[in-house]
Amino acid sequence: MINYIKEYCELPPLNRPEYDEDTETYDLYFAEKQIYNPYNLEQELICIPFDTLEEAHQVLKQALEFHETSQPITAAKSA
Repeated sequence: MINYIKEYCELPPLNRPEYDEDTETYDLYFAEKQIYNPYNLEQELICIPFDTLEEAHQVLKQALEFHETSQPITAAKSA
């Protein structure tokens, strides 16, 4: 699942896991990655459902860790 998120989703996630009573799943939402779009279609939301809260938290943690490690490190400016 994390490979799908890395490929198609912008990080960080838009929310923490939310329970959906209709589907009885815990959902994480992501913005679709901005890629070349010749038709000027709007950016979509991607909802990834999980059967358990533990699964959702595990993937959320992995996504946040990947997001943190993929950010460029900038030196702090001294005053």
